[in-house]
Amino acid sequence: MRTIEPIVTKLQPFFAVPIKASRGEEEEETYEIRNGQTGVGYVLVNRDGDLESFHSSVEKQTEPRLKRADIEQQAEAFLDAFYPNRQGIELYAFTELNNAYLLSYKLREAKHGLFLPNSGYSLELSLEGEIRSFNRNAHTYKINYTDQLIDSETALQQFLDALSFELTVLKVDQTAFQLVYQVNEQLLDIPIDGTFSASLHESSLIEERVLDVPKSELTLYEQIGITSAYQLLDKQVMDGRRVELWSRLEIQSGGYSFELEAVDAGIIKLAFDQETGTLLQVSNWETSPMNRRKIGLDQAREKAIALLQHVYPQTKESMRIEAVDKSIFEDDDEQLTEPTVTFYFHYFHNGVRVDQAVSYCEVSLSTGNIIYFLFDNPPIDQLNKVQAIPSMNEEEAKAIYTQQLEMELRFVGEWNQDGVYTYSLSYIPAYSEQAQNADGVDAHSGRFVYVENEMSDGDVLFVSDVSDME
Repeated sequence: MRTIEPIVTKLQPFFAVPIKASRGEEEEETYEIRNGQTGVGYVLVNRDGDLESFHSSVEKQTEPRLKRADIEQQAEAFLDAFYPNRQGIELYAFTELNNAYLLSYKLREAKHGLFLPNSGYSLELSLEGEIRSFNRNAHTYKINYTDQLIDSETALQQFLDALSFELTVLKVDQTAFQLVYQVNEQLLDIPIDGTFSASLHESSLIEERVLDVPKSELTLYEQIGITSAYQLLDKQVMDGRRVELWSRLEIQSGGYSFELEAVDAGIIKLAFDQETGTLLQVSNWETSPMNRRKIGLDQAREKAIALLQHVYPQTKESMRIEAVDKSIFEDDDEQLTEPTVTFYFHYFHNGVRVDQAVSYCEVSLSTGNIIYFLFDNPPIDQLNKVQAIPSMNEEEAKAIYTQQLEMELRFVGEWNQDGVYTYSLSYIPAYSEQAQNADGVDAHSGRFVYVENEMSDGDVLFVSDVSDME
């Protein structure tokens, strides 16, 4: 019987308190690390008793922040304790976050001296040097080598030939938009033997126009599915929105939430703009029959368009509908959920798509009722300030975009049918530090535009002047 004690012994120097381990309840190979009766982390070991992953939940200490060299030394000490014979494993990346350091160690292949992705170890350390987590990436792999090689210039030309842009209107802050060329399609990599590579297509398949459907004679509520059989349970005004709750059931007052995303069985929730009365959102939490289709795709599309036209009369002129994959509507006798279809409507301003300005409507194929609806009300006043005609064409934008680009030779990998991770060489597009996160090129100034994600107060847009780039 395998014992966990050797793992605990190696972990102890990395804890400021005495620890012991007990087998976890859910998985046989998982052990909880405890200090007395308090859980302070867990470990996952493999069949050979080697450490696969580790997580510490110990509260941050008040020790001083360590320098990078000390952080690396602490990470190396942890690796030495568990994997002292790690030939070919080297530090690949050192990332500093607001409250932690992330270190990635990967296996360097000998022939070309390149790192293998999804190999080695990854660690997270606190600013004070505490090991917060560890993960091991170990799997059976093979490397495919080829004698047929293309050079980086050939790879770059292939990449540029497949690169395309879309002219879009991009929201740059809470009150302003600007005209930008954004990458629409690009190759993910160029295999070193020059064979075909998969491409990444950013834009959805958008149809030319919204179908012209007759104006519905039904009221707004009737289009949603609310008839005289329903009663208004309650309503509330908050943050400029009026929320209404409707149901056919007798529901006790207070036994529900005004949050539209909160599940309340048997209730249809509507949200209106309190000032204009515009319908903004619908959430239908009723239970509908499964495995029964009352309407087809075309009827569902007409219902979605009719509702959006009721809410926004300029739908036909300003919206484009995203194509629906008809294969998902093949009959399935074993379908376990209510059959529905969702239609996405993209807003266009002066013939140019406004990025991420999408309204959508989910329709039940069982009842024809609206299951979910979200109207992205376009800020016309702000959009009218955008200079609609670009000062440069797509080729000029591409030239600016690719000035900071070169092709780097790297290994890429994928799982084969035998469960073996297979590596091969490809050229990968690599950008300068200033351009690597570029969202596109300003269609007037030619400056790079890129969005920094994962901000607590929303996305922040940064603009870098091309003239400042080396």
